[in-house]
Amino acid sequence: MNILDRFEKHLINEIGKVYPEIKDAEWFITLEQSPGKQEGDFGFGCFPFAKLLKKSPQSIAQKLSEDLTLPAYIER
Repeated sequence: MNILDRFEKHLINEIGKVYPEIKDAEWFITLEQSPGKQEGDFGFGCFPFAKLLKKSPQSIAQKLSEDLTLPAYIER
């Protein structure tokens, strides 16, 4: 398993902790390179969660950015 796969698996677990109400629903994330360095090296869209959570992708992204715990091998 490469580092991106490990990170993606970590994120899935963390998203389930931040939003336990979707933990058992079917969803996935796809890490993609960010268009600019200000956003970081990688990111993922929050649109799939919007329908499940009945919230805007922006509010979901804000909460995740505040509450996600990153592994030691990833810098914020």
